[in-house]
Amino acid sequence: MTSRNQRTCKNYERLWNGRCVDKNLHDAWLEELNGLKMLELISICEGHSEIPANKPRAYAHISLRVNTEATRRLTLQWSHLKQEIMQAVDSIFSTEKFRIKFTYNVSIRKGFLPLRSSTRVVLRIQSKEPRLINELNFEAFKWFEKVISQAKNFDLFLQTLDSKNIS
Repeated sequence: MTSRNQRTCKNYERLWNGRCVDKNLHDAWLEELNGLKMLELISICEGHSEIPANKPRAYAHISLRVNTEATRRLTLQWSHLKQEIMQAVDSIFSTEKFRIKFTYNVSIRKGFLPLRSSTRVVLRIQSKEPRLINELNFEAFKWFEKVISQAKNFDLFLQTLDSKNIS
């Protein structure tokens, strides 16, 4: 029997810092992504070759959320900063190997909890090609290395934007 706090990972996962992650993800990548200042890792997947190509889990991806304090400041000036953010996304993520989605989402929820609103700003980076083999081959390795490097550059951009434009 598994205790309440103990996680059981699926056969394609391993335990890393109390969380189940895909087993081919390198510790260094996870540490780098968890060390970002403005962005918080919320999802990472190496892509799975056994999943049909029309399903999201077939594609490698990384999803990062702008931290709560920065989201508050960023959204206050979103309309003034949108163009600069678009230019940064275009210049920092300058490869043809992945899709980028930087979303600003405001939601109002009612139901199980009292009426409340929430705001999320999320960067999602997804491979354009589905995973074709189980092993993390050289191309997949290079994809993660490049994406993480560019995510770090985007994190630096957000830090600069936060310090100069948002008070």
